[in-house]
Amino acid sequence: MPTAQILRGIPSEFLAKSADILAAGFPLKMRHELRARTPRQAALLVEQSIAPDLGWVALDPGGDVLGVLGVDTDGLSFFNWRYPMLARELGLLSAIPARFFTALGAITTRPGRGLWRIEVIAVDEQARGGGVGTRLLRTAIEAARDTGMRAVTLEVVDTNEPARALYERLGFRCVRTQRSGWLTAQSGYQAIRYMRLDL
Repeated sequence: MPTAQILRGIPSEFLAKSADILAAGFPLKMRHELRARTPRQAALLVEQSIAPDLGWVALDPGGDVLGVLGVDTDGLSFFNWRYPMLARELGLLSAIPARFFTALGAITTRPGRGLWRIEVIAVDEQARGGGVGTRLLRTAIEAARDTGMRAVTLEVVDTNEPARALYERLGFRCVRTQRSGWLTAQSGYQAIRYMRLDL
């Protein structure tokens, strides 16, 4: 596979495809936590919620999106899940649990001063295994270091062993595990590992 070009910031012409990749990467979370009824609705919700300046996108030589990564910083979030947007897209009642899950995630994972948090990383199914995710992560880690951050954090669910192995290869270490049990079982996981890379 040819080398991917990594861009900081997600240009508007790549937002829709980036949202498609993000939604496709987490179908159970989209359905059970975000309450999206279809993959297309999930992608539309994601696209409307992205803060492009907090993201990176990997492109193939032809300009197709291969992967996307987004970070949260102290006070800024890659995803901005607003209730009015959720209510407009999902309906008033379905938007309530969707907002609950998105708010819970934002509260429990908010990075402190001097930290960046990898909010999300996803690679197009056809590009997986080609090093795109590794390049996105290394680029974001280097940007955090250049910005003077002390550490980069992220979470990985207990059922995603390939991602956990990648993060450990890059130097992340598990600092705690939180059991979520029945609350997230329908989303395909029952525990979250919190990982950290000191810079």
